[in-house]
Amino acid sequence: MKILLVEDNPGDRRLIREYIRSTSLREATLREVDSGEEALEILEKERFHVLLLDLGLPTSQGLGTLQIFRAFAKKLSLVVLTGLEDQEMATLALKMGAQDYLYKDQCTSDLLEKTLRYSLERKSSQDRIMETEHKYRMLFENMMEGCFFFRISRNSEENLHLNLLDANAAGEKMLDFSFSRQPNASLEKVFSCFPREHLQRIYQAARTKDTDSFEVFCSSRKKIFHMALFCVNSFLACILQDITKEYTYKDHLEKQTARLHQLFQHAPVGIVESGNDGKIEKMNLAFQRIFGLFSEKAPLKIQEFMPSPTEEIQASEENMSFIEGYSSYGENQDLYIRYSTIPIRFQENTTGYYNMFEDISLGKKAKDLLKESHRELKQQYVKLQHSWAQTIEILTRISEATDPYTAGHQKRVAKIAHLLAKALGFSPEEQEWIRMAASIHDIGKIKVPKDILSKPGELSDLEFRFIRLHSQCGYDMLKDLDFPLPLGEIIYQHHERLDGSGYPRELKGESILIHARIISVADVLEAMSSHRPYRPKLGVHAALEELRKNSGTLYDSRVVRTCVSLMEKGILPENLEDLE
Repeated sequence: MKILLVEDNPGDRRLIREYIRSTSLREATLREVDSGEEALEILEKERFHVLLLDLGLPTSQGLGTLQIFRAFAKKLSLVVLTGLEDQEMATLALKMGAQDYLYKDQCTSDLLEKTLRYSLERKSSQDRIMETEHKYRMLFENMMEGCFFFRISRNSEENLHLNLLDANAAGEKMLDFSFSRQPNASLEKVFSCFPREHLQRIYQAARTKDTDSFEVFCSSRKKIFHMALFCVNSFLACILQDITKEYTYKDHLEKQTARLHQLFQHAPVGIVESGNDGKIEKMNLAFQRIFGLFSEKAPLKIQEFMPSPTEEIQASEENMSFIEGYSSYGENQDLYIRYSTIPIRFQENTTGYYNMFEDISLGKKAKDLLKESHRELKQQYVKLQHSWAQTIEILTRISEATDPYTAGHQKRVAKIAHLLAKALGFSPEEQEWIRMAASIHDIGKIKVPKDILSKPGELSDLEFRFIRLHSQCGYDMLKDLDFPLPLGEIIYQHHERLDGSGYPRELKGESILIHARIISVADVLEAMSSHRPYRPKLGVHAALEELRKNSGTLYDSRVVRTCVSLMEKGILPENLEDLE
């Protein structure tokens, strides 16, 4: 047992402590405080069984002290301990939630022990009663049936009165009656919509204390109720159940069956009901029309109409399957059917099947034509790809004839770009187009004078300007050709840099196509690793250092990381001339 003692007098605290230690409660945990504020803080954090409360504290006096602690009276047993002998105050304290009221000058160790134990027992009993009442109240309030309790009173043997004690929400809703607005209402007011003979029957049950039940029609509310009556001592319980739907269910079911039959007969797809043995029990008009059954022939089996499965099985699920194929029934060999089935289940048993047949012959023909068209388009696309590849090959040979150095450079850049595109996750088709774009990225140099391209030594500013025109020239040559990727624009951009320092248009960041960013990295790697007429080769390590240093500034960082990784893995050789 845990006890919290709230007492500001040290002497009284010591005395209570000694009383407790001298009884069988000596093993109890006793916590002592001298102020209400401290006690409240402790109660917020800890759980106690008993609160011994002095009503005369420094900051509160009398019942005001109890009022402050009243919120905790529901959680623990509260015993008032006071030096003031006031019977009226004691009565009020008990009404406010205290379990007992002890006078200090009359308190002994035995009395204190009995008081504490009895207070706990009373508190436990009260809690159980309140819990039971709460459960029954919850049940009462949440019943789907209307529930009314009446008090039975008599002026004489014949003069009987029934007055409402309580009603639940379901009952109030059924009769559009408010208990809160009409407490203690008479039976006639509560059941004002009931015929008089039924009211008399209720009075008779209250008089004889017999159980009874009957059905009653409430004309004003257009409802039919089932009324059950029983008495408990001097109380009458009336249980009201709305059975209007049960009376109208049969009529509703008949109408619903007729609607479903109409839907079945006039559905746009053929529907057949069959038993577990496959015997057809019912067929609709669409099914008869599809198979030319203008009069029902019996007996028929569902297996006679099922299509021969083709490779076009559409789906298979737990409760439904779809099959497409040519029908084997009758003489129409071009009848192409989509067939599906749904099991009919009753109480977890399959009692039969709904079989659906849809004539999709026209759709099948259209589908076959579409497949043929797709095959032809694919063939044309392959031819077109071959034409594109031939065009690129012609341009490559033109470049080789003009400048053999440029041709070797383009081949190596094309292979590097292809490896980069593959490592970066591009589709095989895009990889090939990036390779083709790289293989002619310097095609515009055929417009640059040969003596400038092959000039040994340092180039003048004017000569560099001529060479820089090759991006524009390449674009002009390819801009009007229709390729899956914009090869002209890619070639136009392969000397652009992320920070806008490139040429010819000083594009920045995402304005530069990713394909051009790949080719620019491949171009720098190959160009710096190879010999040029105007300078000796700088080597692959110098090229990698240039890419690392300017990654994210001039060159795409993701492409640079991929390039370095390919070099470290040996996929790109240190001697790039081996790529040829």
